[in-house]
Amino acid sequence: MKMSIRASVLGFGAALLLPAACSSGPLALPDSQTPPGMEFQVADTLFGPGDTIRVNLSNNTEYELGYNLCLADLERRVDGRWLVVQRFPQNTCCTDQLSILPPGESTFGVQIVYPFLDSGIYRFRDQVEWPLREGQVEVISNGFSIAQE
Repeated sequence: MKMSIRASVLGFGAALLLPAACSSGPLALPDSQTPPGMEFQVADTLFGPGDTIRVNLSNNTEYELGYNLCLADLERRVDGRWLVVQRFPQNTCCTDQLSILPPGESTFGVQIVYPFLDSGIYRFRDQVEWPLREGQVEVISNGFSIAQE
């Protein structure tokens, strides 16, 4: 599996020219499954304040997919439900632009663990266009812990 040189930055440092969406409040969402052949994974399982979370998106399908990891939601498990706690990284607006991930390739995004995030179990949820220009599907990362000291 090749690693794409493209990296979507979910935190600071992203040059964004055409803001299309900005942060919003919490929202409860149901559980869902990532389609077979795609992986949306966080490698580490425990993070603290100031740590950088790297989330990898792999396309092991036969079709190209369109993605924009800046649009990924950060969700926290609360009372058996997943709640969106951060729609976009703090102080960030995202462009409405898709990058293309060919079959057999991977890319990644990063997110900073901000001090305002409560301790708990988290995951990322995003929409990708797959097959490219034919519809959107949801990708959901594995869970990981944030521990505020």
